[in-house]
Amino acid sequence: MHKGDPLALQLLSSLQHWIDSLPQETEQAAIDHPLAVFSGDPVGCVRDGKDAWETWDGPLNGLLQKDPEELTKLVVLGLWGLQGFHHFLSYLIL
Repeated sequence: MHKGDPLALQLLSSLQHWIDSLPQETEQAAIDHPLAVFSGDPVGCVRDGKDAWETWDGPLNGLLQKDPEELTKLVVLGLWGLQGFHHFLSYLIL
């Protein structure tokens, strides 16, 4: 059973559904993609005693507060793309 805010869990589920529904032809992210910084093993990405959102709010806002045309460049698959990003967000939320 997951702990966490029900709305956050619903949003994570919705994001996963959206990722899963992308066409297989969707580009795969390369290691230098902007989402890649949120990929990999997130364990330890927040120091003990620190709030995860205090640590990651700035980098997330820097990535996501773009015009719609720039945001479309974030729609990429793979470990360094949306799957990795979802995994990272899941770690922070759950």
